[in-house]
Amino acid sequence: MLKDKIVTVRFVKNYASAHNHIAVGRVVDESDHYLLLECRTIHFGKLVRNRSRIEHGAKSLRALPWHRIEVMHVLDDDTDWASELAVDERGYISLSNGSQRPLLKLSGRKPPRGAAQQDPFICEREEGVE
Repeated sequence: MLKDKIVTVRFVKNYASAHNHIAVGRVVDESDHYLLLECRTIHFGKLVRNRSRIEHGAKSLRALPWHRIEVMHVLDDDTDWASELAVDERGYISLSNGSQRPLLKLSGRKPPRGAAQQDPFICEREEGVE
């Protein structure tokens, strides 16, 4: 059902101060026990305030057990998941190819006045924001 879809996956954290882990990539296969992704990973701590504190893994094939996946989003089929990361003035991190869905939000940044208070992992990017 998900084969060849481009997805972002947020992993379950074992404890509150654990680093956040996100994978973004293409689904190669799935079973009852795992999701096989050709992907890259993004790791960041709770107190990240700038892009230099974000680590990202190399593109590789990863088997992700379903019980370790907290949230998954299907992206547009033409999303270039291997593109560089971009940070906007609000602290939202997305793919530099103009993906319409932010991958994550850096902590320590306040949203603009009047902005919707949603989970930044799933909110839509405002139009006109570069």
